[in-house]
Amino acid sequence: MQAQFFKPHPSLQHLVHNIMVSGNKVPMSQESLVTPFPPLPQHALYFYIHDPVDTQFFGETQFRPSPKCMIIGPQLMRVNIKMGHNNLVARVGFQPGALHRLVKFPMHDILDYVCDGEDVFGNVVNEVHEKLNEAKDAIAIKNEIEKFLMQQQAHAESPFTSAITQLVNFNGNVSIAYLASQAGLSTRQFERRCNKYIGLPPKLFARITRFSKAYRMHQKFPQLTWTAIAYQCGYFDQMHFIRDFKEFAGVTPGFMEHELSLTPFRLQSNIFS
Repeated sequence: MQAQFFKPHPSLQHLVHNIMVSGNKVPMSQESLVTPFPPLPQHALYFYIHDPVDTQFFGETQFRPSPKCMIIGPQLMRVNIKMGHNNLVARVGFQPGALHRLVKFPMHDILDYVCDGEDVFGNVVNEVHEKLNEAKDAIAIKNEIEKFLMQQQAHAESPFTSAITQLVNFNGNVSIAYLASQAGLSTRQFERRCNKYIGLPPKLFARITRFSKAYRMHQKFPQLTWTAIAYQCGYFDQMHFIRDFKEFAGVTPGFMEHELSLTPFRLQSNIFS
């Protein structure tokens, strides 16, 4: 099953950007494939419906089994993902700041942390997982996830929500002072709000947003040179681009190309569809 992206139910659009359902099978005779997953500016909720995945933070030697439902908040570190042989995953991509409004704890509490969905939402996660296993197709999976999300109570939107969405829409290339004024906040107030809702200071979040745009552009348009990508994503020079790449992906752009050549999976190319 190719990745399918769905616009959420109108009642959920203030929280959810999209819902993705994707599946693939790897022959049992083939070793499990490892795919890099650098930081994204989008928080997400994952349901691994068939085989679970194992995760490894960059620099670690061991892979850890991941829960069948996991919440991913702010990331600074790249994660390596070891896929199963029978993969079926549903992913809820949240609007900027929406995961905090849903779960109601500060996002910096789960920085670079794989959070078990059952610890946050309770046993209902297991009930949802059973229904997803019984679902006949991607649309049925999407519908079950929407039912689950509609049962949750979220805090209302605020002017900050609109401002931080602009930061993502402009791929980090926007003045923090301007965004603060749009939210009716001082720069310091905006920084505190960003730490709470996003889990990162706004300037660092802007850097990750810009880097992520470059990485995803390469996944989607591999024929483009890294120089062209860096320019289109707002980098002033190669030095700053390579610095961000090494900080957030752990390797140079050239070595990342080599790593991607070892796996057919492109886990981020259309994630903002």
